[in-house]
Amino acid sequence: MIPSQPPLNVHYDPASKTALLQCGKRSKVLHDLPTLQTAEDAAREFASSNWGYVEEKAGETRDDRHPAGNA
Repeated sequence: MIPSQPPLNVHYDPASKTALLQCGKRSKVLHDLPTLQTAEDAAREFASSNWGYVEEKAGETRDDRHPAGNA
């Protein structure tokens, strides 16, 4: 069984239009984000493409997901 990944936390600062992303021991600051929604979307995209983060849906575990083409 593959252990669950740590959650992706996004801390948005509207004054500076920046977001701090944290996922386990990793962190990153993203800039030029005009809204919280933009920050959350950018955070998921960054974490997915750079850290291999996969957002788990409610009630789903990593073992429930099937790789593309194998479902």
